[in-house]
Amino acid sequence: MNMKQYFLLISFISLFINILYAQSNSKQLRIIVIGAHPDDCDVKAGGTAALFAAMGHAVKFVSVTNGDAGHQLQGGGALAKRRTAEAQEAGKRLGVVYDVLDNHDGELLPSLEVRLQIIRKIREWNADVVITHRPNDYHPDHRYTGILVQDAAYMVAVPNIAPDVPPLKKNPVFLYMQDDFQRPNPFRPDIAIDISEVYNQKIHALDAHQSQMYEWNPWIGGYTDEVPQKTDNREKWLAQKWAVKITPEVKAALDKWYSKEKAAKAEYAEAFEICEYGTQPVAEEIRRLFPIIEKKAQILSEPTAGGSILKVKHTTNFDVTGDGSAANWNNTEWLMLRQRNNTNVAYQTQLKLLYSDSGIYCLYRCEDRKIKATLKEDFLDLYNEDVVEAFFWTDETAPVYFEYELSPLNYELPILVPNIKGNFLGWRPWHYEGSRRTKHATHIDKNGEAVTSWTAEFFIPYALLTPMANVPPQKGTQWRANFYRIDYDKGEATWQWQIVQRESFHDYQSFGTIVFE
Repeated sequence: MNMKQYFLLISFISLFINILYAQSNSKQLRIIVIGAHPDDCDVKAGGTAALFAAMGHAVKFVSVTNGDAGHQLQGGGALAKRRTAEAQEAGKRLGVVYDVLDNHDGELLPSLEVRLQIIRKIREWNADVVITHRPNDYHPDHRYTGILVQDAAYMVAVPNIAPDVPPLKKNPVFLYMQDDFQRPNPFRPDIAIDISEVYNQKIHALDAHQSQMYEWNPWIGGYTDEVPQKTDNREKWLAQKWAVKITPEVKAALDKWYSKEKAAKAEYAEAFEICEYGTQPVAEEIRRLFPIIEKKAQILSEPTAGGSILKVKHTTNFDVTGDGSAANWNNTEWLMLRQRNNTNVAYQTQLKLLYSDSGIYCLYRCEDRKIKATLKEDFLDLYNEDVVEAFFWTDETAPVYFEYELSPLNYELPILVPNIKGNFLGWRPWHYEGSRRTKHATHIDKNGEAVTSWTAEFFIPYALLTPMANVPPQKGTQWRANFYRIDYDKGEATWQWQIVQRESFHDYQSFGTIVFE
């Protein structure tokens, strides 16, 4: 092969990879659920959201009010702050983004100001599907949220309305969430989703709304004496209390969209009515927008052997805080890692990547209940305890890659790994100081004293990776990479991005591909 043929081959491979990526990326759907209060989305669409998120689609919940009136003892700013924190935790448990707008609970009106807020949220999310309340409901905030979203349905595509945010090129499909109200017209279940397999996950998310599930709702509903005193029993009680019976109408919708065998086995379902004001989908379009119905679509965040592709966006440098609070992270989406063993735990693990002119940034979000980490020194065998790991193989012509591990206690293990036919050994960096040193931080999230998750954030400077080839990356540069997590709550459980062919995380030939934008 001469040089010209070589470069033509490389160009063809690069083009082929980019086409595959574009086709894969185009399958990602963007769903936004807009509720009146910081638990409404979870109650009515939490299972559907969990199914979308598990397939790698992007889901956002928006609460139009801050919930500052929904409690018998608390109120105002303190309650709003509490409910926002509960919503954020619920979002983590479902794998969705959760926004809470600063409008007062119980005082919502269908004003132009709030309508513009909603138009901007729908546009910013570039939504394919918008889900909200019907405008006939017992609660005025629910009614007016439905009206506000209806009023936004056409305006999201009008350039001169809210011109600070680009208009959508296509009007989304707008859907109503299920309710039991009959006048002036009953709910019509056009689409029904079997959520049986994620029902417990939905309940786990509702459990995050402590102020509502165990305090306000029982008080206003007159069943405070039913709430279990022991927290260990609460989710089981919640699952029974919030179970929604599948009505004959919803059952008919399940029969329409699922196989008869699947529909007959559905224990829990969420249903939606198509709003007249948005795009009116035919059956084929509904199946495209709801691949969760039969899960015929590829799970975007579950790679297959042969190499998944992930595009990494460019950013300016920013501070590493450990909690992912830098605004730069808002410019990229979460990637769901897949659990590969030990079904005794069912935690979610998510990852974000960015790169700058001087290094690559990684952010992990790990659902957890116990922090199993005792080592308090760098360069120890951190993989024997809770840890996240990132592997970067920058040059496929050399069997050498960089491995980075970080524990919940913020201790690190950066090593360069030569791997010769499966025989490998990690080497510590030399002159590990100044511009060659990583930046890293972690944060442990708690609800009271109970651990709910932990985040790990780190920055790997290119200076540490030299003299590896393809460093620093340029626009279009491709590295091979893989990302892992290990947890020891109930024995060893592991998560991964790319499927490896052998048990070892060091099966570098099975790594995925990251492409720098």
